Amino acid sequence: MLPLRNLSADPEQEYFSDGMTDELITDLAKTAGVQVISHTSVERYKNTAMPLPQIARELGVDAVVEGTVTRAGNRVRITAQLIDARNDTHLWADSYERDLMDTLAIQDILARDIVNKIRGNVPPARELHEPSPGNVPPAAFDSYMRGRYLWNQRNPQTIARAKEYFEDAIRQAPDFALPYSGLADCYWACWGRKPDMVSAEKYARKALSLDPEFAEAHASLGIILLADRRDSAARSELLRAIELNPNYAMAHHFYSGYLVNRGSPEEALAENDRARQLDPFGVAVNALRTVILIHLRRFNDALVQAGHLTELSPPNPVAYGYLARVYWLPQRVPEALEAERKEGLATHQDQWLRDQSELEEIYRRAGLQPTLSRAAELMAMHGHPVAAAFEYGILRNSEKVLELLRANCDNGDVVLEIRSAPEFDFLRHDPRFQEIEHRIHPDL
Repeated sequence: MLPLRNLSADPEQEYFSDGMTDELITDLAKTAGVQVISHTSVERYKNTAMPLPQIARELGVDAVVEGTVTRAGNRVRITAQLIDARNDTHLWADSYERDLMDTLAIQDILARDIVNKIRGNVPPARELHEPSPGNVPPAAFDSYMRGRYLWNQRNPQTIARAKEYFEDAIRQAPDFALPYSGLADCYWACWGRKPDMVSAEKYARKALSLDPEFAEAHASLGIILLADRRDSAARSELLRAIELNPNYAMAHHFYSGYLVNRGSPEEALAENDRARQLDPFGVAVNALRTVILIHLRRFNDALVQAGHLTELSPPNPVAYGYLARVYWLPQRVPEALEAERKEGLATHQDQWLRDQSELEEIYRRAGLQPTLSRAAELMAMHGHPVAAAFEYGILRNSEKVLELLRANCDNGDVVLEIRSAPEFDFLRHDPRFQEIEHRIHPDL
């Protein structure tokens, strides 16, 4: 489902066309037997002139839906056409016009029409489950759409504004499940700010109390529980999300993260494969793949994947951080320092760049061990204890590794990935390390 083009006279209505695209993808994704690419991966084709067969090849799909949305006051008009992208043949086209109050009904009808053309029969209603809107006022749905549009931009400033819109939607429609799920996402995915997992869990559970079959809310609750070290409950929620909506890429992504946390990288890779089928250009999905390959000791593949990640959304500091980690493991110091310099440039941190200059000078004068030791000190000093622990792990400095991991646990922060991290292989049988593992995963 390519992004719907906004034909409204007001360019400020862009949030509405994006929101309609997102909701239609969600609706289609809940249809058995149909694989639908996620919004994060199709967003790159917005306003593109690229031929549809080329888009289809890049996404690995057979068919494409494209269309337009026009909003004038409380009237909404959507046009859509289904195209066999392999030969650029039109299979079906139609238009829909309703009051804004009926927007969710338009989505449902459009999704059914598309599926009917693809499969030759209308799927049962339960296959297109959507959180029941009840009597949602148009203004409440509009606020929800604005909030989700801002959340999808994924930065601390827009997250704060997204919260306000979700809260406004709830004030106008207290029984509307979607904005509660939006608030839960705002509180756990803060994009640089400290998450509030208590509030996140409260809102996710509220969404599920209003609609127990809301797959996205189950997935959000699952990742919240995982961060709170309630692994068994997290697993149940994530598997329930996948059961309700097998096409929801983030549910597979979160479950892949759960599998890495429990020390099962092979299973995590298989789940990541599924997430990438649905979201091939998603930054989060591809970032986790880099981590999984590191934990499988497939370092050359991890280097290729980290390089791919830097191209998806440049300049991406997370990508360069993973690239540096892969280079540190075989002690390729110049490449690791260069990756960290690029990470500093991407985050515009002058102190980080000064640190890299210091490390380059240490390496020229004294070699690997002093450089890596100072790099670990700087990571810890600047508030990156797990990254510092990885570097001390390469030095096999057990006392420093244990000190940093304990401190991270004491602060209530999540320590991910340690059960199969190669940097900690030398500590696997140390009772002190095993005690930290148990603190992180008490019910595994």
